[in-house]
This record gives sequence, structure tokens and C-alpha cells, in this order.
Amino acid sequence: MQSRAQEGLVVGGAVLAALLPALAGVVRALPVVPVDVSPRTLVVGAVVSGIAALVVLGLGVRRRDPVRTAVALSALALAASWFAAGVFVVVLVAVAQAALLAAGVLARRAHRTGQARSGQRTLGLLLAVLAALWFVALLATSSVPLGTDSQAVLLTWFSAPNVFQAAAYLVAVVLVSRPVWTRIGRGVRYLRESAEVR
Repeated sequence: MQSRAQEGLVVGGAVLAALLPALAGVVRALPVVPVDVSPRTLVVGAVVSGIAALVVLGLGVRRRDPVRTAVALSALALAASWFAAGVFVVVLVAVAQAALLAAGVLARRAHRTGQARSGQRTLGLLLAVLAALWFVALLATSSVPLGTDSQAVLLTWFSAPNVFQAAAYLVAVVLVSRPVWTRIGRGVRYLRESAEVR
């Protein structure tokens, strides 16, 4: 029972730790947000994400769960970047991107059987690609000058890293919450099969 409670805590914490950076990426990518989101709200989200990531990091290392541990490390580094200054921000964001890339590679290489393996491998590949694109987009926006004054081009160019950040963390949410979806799928299959028997 304690093992199941710990797994639930790890899954819930990992989802929370990855979901908040995804939402922050969405908020910063949109030129106009339907709901007014203050910088203070984003900082509170970073704190909550960091705390959840710390819990998952501790439990993930003890349970030898490398994918969730890497996602938690990424979320923790990104949360810490909100409170850093100068070059430390760059380093922490790079750690967050590298940890997400590692989570994708680890998920892709995980030894599982059947359909779960195929789904996990696909999500791992997608996560690794999005984390790499996030890195490249952030590097490009900070080092490649644009030769245009077009507002639409500039908005698209500078929102690209936030879009890739949001997409990568949303894939991470799906990846770390797979046990929940697997159990729901089994339950639905069981209900359907029992209905067919009647």
C-alpha cells in the first residue's frame, strides 16, 4: 500500500512539476493572454513547481525512476532560474533543457514490452526533439539578429522558445502520467469486456 501511495505521489508531483512550466511557456508565448497573468503569479508557479520537483527528485532517485527524476530535475532547474541572475539564468535553463532531453532519451531506451513500450518510446522521441528545438530556438533568438522590423515576424521569432518550452513540458506531463492512463485504459477495457459478456 505504501508503494502505491509513493507511486501516486511521484506521478502527481511530476505532473505538477512539469505542468506549471508548460503553462508559463504558453502564457509567455501568447501576445495577448485571455486572463491577466501577473509576473508574481508566474513566480508562485515556479515555487510550487520547484517544491513538487524536489519531492519527485527525492522519491525518484530512491525508486530508481530515471525518467521522472530527469523531468523533476528539469523543472527544478527552470524554477530556480526565476530567482537567479546573469549567467546563472543561462546555466539553469540549459540544465533544464538538457535534463528534458535526457528524459526523452531515457524514455526512448526504456525496456518495456507491448504497446506501452511503443507509446513510451514515441513520447520519449517527441520529448527529446522538442527539448532540442527549445535549446536551438533560445540560442537563435539570443544570438541571431533579424534584419526586419515587422512586428509579426518579431513576435513569432521571440515567442518560438516559449512555444517549444510549453510543448516539451506538456509531452513530459503525458509521459510521466502514463501509469494513470494505463490504469484507466485497463478499467475501460474491463468494463467493455464485461458488458460484452452480458
